[in-house]
Amino acid sequence: MEITLKGEKAITITDERAESSCGIPVAIIDGIAYGKTDAFPKDENSSLPWLRESVGQRVAELNTRLYLNEDGQEFVRKFYR
Repeated sequence: MEITLKGEKAITITDERAESSCGIPVAIIDGIAYGKTDAFPKDENSSLPWLRESVGQRVAELNTRLYLNEDGQEFVRKFYR
């Protein structure tokens, strides 16, 4: 399953990548896979303050603001549990 969350930057949650293990999805941002505790890469030139958060924090916030069906919500929750 793959879901793309739209925010200031698109985040794709998927378990269809080699980096995903035991059914736990990864977040794909700009082609790079991140786990829930990974931090976004530092970009001193970025005006996006949310890049200082962990990937998991950002996904959790987006999941509460977006409409996903029950299956979609559960799939995204698997990422940040």
